[in-house]
Amino acid sequence: MKKRAVKYLTSNYNSFGTASVVLSIVSLVFPSYYGIVPGIVALVFALKQRHDSNNNWALWGLTLSIIGIVLNLLDILYGSQTQFVAEYIKSYRES
Repeated sequence: MKKRAVKYLTSNYNSFGTASVVLSIVSLVFPSYYGIVPGIVALVFALKQRHDSNNNWALWGLTLSIIGIVLNLLDILYGSQTQFVAEYIKSYRES
């Protein structure tokens, strides 16, 4: 009888899913290096929630964390190049 109660409690346990959604939103708000760490942690939490019980929290956490990671990686890769080009144009105009 104890196994049923434990299984019931763990199957409706949404803490990892909720944490993954919150961390995914944090990853979307903070740019570049500050946002990629919460995005990766959110991805791990979403996968853990999906393994325990596949529900909407896991789906939203997974989706938002992947979007946050991709956007932050694009910001890291192309944002620094944009800044470099802007500084180059500024130095070219000054000379």
